[in-house]
Amino acid sequence: MLQESRALLDVSWLVLIVLVFLAVVTAWFVRLLQVAIVTVGASVFLYVLFYVVAARILDSAKRPRTIVVATGLLHGSGILFLAFLWHLVGGIEHMVFLLAFVLPVLVTGVVMRDWRPYAMALVAIGSVTLVAVAESPELRWYLSLFGLPMTALSWEAPVWMPARPRPFPGAEVLPEELLVSLGMFAVFQVAAAAFSESISGFVLRLSERLRTADDLRDEAQGLFQAVMHADPSPSVIVYRDTSQIVYTSRSFLQQFLLRPEELPGMALFDVVRFHEPERVREMLARGEGEIGSCSHQVGEEVRIASVRVFRIDHGGTSYAYLGFSDLTEMYYLNAVLDGMQDALLVLDEKGKLLYANELTRNLFPEAHFGMNMTAALSVPEDQGWWRASGPQETEKRVRLRGQSYRASMIGATLPGGSSWATIATLRSTTEEDKLYDMATHDPLTQIHNRRFFEEALPAVIARVDRGSRAALASLDLDYFKAINDELGHAAGDQALVLFVKTVREQLRAADVFARLGGDEFAVIFADTGAAEAFQVIQRVYRNLATRPLQVEGKSRLLSFSSGVASVRAGERVQDLLIRVDEALYAAKEAGRGRCEARD
Repeated sequence: MLQESRALLDVSWLVLIVLVFLAVVTAWFVRLLQVAIVTVGASVFLYVLFYVVAARILDSAKRPRTIVVATGLLHGSGILFLAFLWHLVGGIEHMVFLLAFVLPVLVTGVVMRDWRPYAMALVAIGSVTLVAVAESPELRWYLSLFGLPMTALSWEAPVWMPARPRPFPGAEVLPEELLVSLGMFAVFQVAAAAFSESISGFVLRLSERLRTADDLRDEAQGLFQAVMHADPSPSVIVYRDTSQIVYTSRSFLQQFLLRPEELPGMALFDVVRFHEPERVREMLARGEGEIGSCSHQVGEEVRIASVRVFRIDHGGTSYAYLGFSDLTEMYYLNAVLDGMQDALLVLDEKGKLLYANELTRNLFPEAHFGMNMTAALSVPEDQGWWRASGPQETEKRVRLRGQSYRASMIGATLPGGSSWATIATLRSTTEEDKLYDMATHDPLTQIHNRRFFEEALPAVIARVDRGSRAALASLDLDYFKAINDELGHAAGDQALVLFVKTVREQLRAADVFARLGGDEFAVIFADTGAAEAFQVIQRVYRNLATRPLQVEGKSRLLSFSSGVASVRAGERVQDLLIRVDEALYAAKEAGRGRCEARD
């Protein structure tokens, strides 16, 4: 480990010296710096040669103390060479060069740590200060004003040493400026040493994290491999802070179309394209939670999953376990059920709601899972109509919340086989009722037509057979053809509407009033005999006599002939109609505008 750190330092030093030399050569080539480039190049070459030879010799050292001391001396020589190189390229007139002293201190702090970066900083401060004092008589004079013994620092360069060049002729460096620059240089060096400690700590933690990741990956493979490989639901373990993937289940790779060799270094959000990644990041930050419906992309397909997060702290590191429960099929099934034209609900045998689609929730906004729906589904005539009697389908027409429905119920056993559930669908009959009304009502008068009459009459006779009473009346408008011929068909329509309005005023809701065609009408009186029906028709005669038809300023009274008969138990429909027709014909034979009754 010590030799590896030293090798890193060696490489950084050599790279720094080469970069500095290249920078000097570039500045000299473009005539920005007037230096003795041959002398500079020769100095750099000789020092690099010295450094490489010394490093090779140091490679054979075995004792750690020897390696540490020798490495410090070697890199200290590098600081001294940089000071010498600074002198060669202009010294105090080239202060920008001092930035090169920062990198050795930083690298030493990152690699060697402890007191070593501060030692390198002190060597750099000392060597730069000595060069500056030696080069600047003004600085020595200025410092002597503060009582410092500068005479001892007077120095004449030897003959073999090249004189300091003047890269910027005419430029004067004041001693005050030089002193301030040296002070700032010292501060930067110490700050770089301190900063290198932070970097060193960060690198150390990062290195430790990488080593821990390697160790934990091996441990995770031993601890979780069997469990995760056996888990049919996709799952993944990630670092909570970076979301980098540590381990995945086999089903996760299959679900997201991944290969194991693609995972190293990848984060969760690199391999799973969440449509709302911020929700997942928030859950990872909390360390726990669940997203019931989390959409994401797998290839070209959009999938839905329930994502659960559990926090795992191990070895000083915080992880997150994410489990994916695929709900795509359930989501599409719910979409289909919600798209049904029928309300669908599933109830247990006590009436508790187990499922409701969207139409059901719209019909019963208060409905929720587990709610007892008995009261909401209750109708006066049958409070338990929704209960299925078995696996056979049953149907019933019900009216709920002001609307009519055709309900279909089928039974099914719940898991465990000990209880019974009812699957009920409610199809609105509003449109169907509208069509039925159109098919069974006369469009002009808005009363029932012949079809409805012919359907209702047998049911009335059946009720009479069971002990009820009923009467049937046939009504024909008198001289209706003459109205059409003399006043027009529009007047004929007005006559029909006026007649129907007058009759309906005397009828009850339970009575059936129908137009059989043209000027022919029939009334089925519920729970009424022929005598009571006769009295109702007499009231119609009296009211109609006070309501003349008004057409284009002309007034004309309407009249009608009618026959009425009681419905007999066991009587056929045809026989009943014959008796009523006989009474009607008798009224017409007697002069029209009257009613004849038959028992």
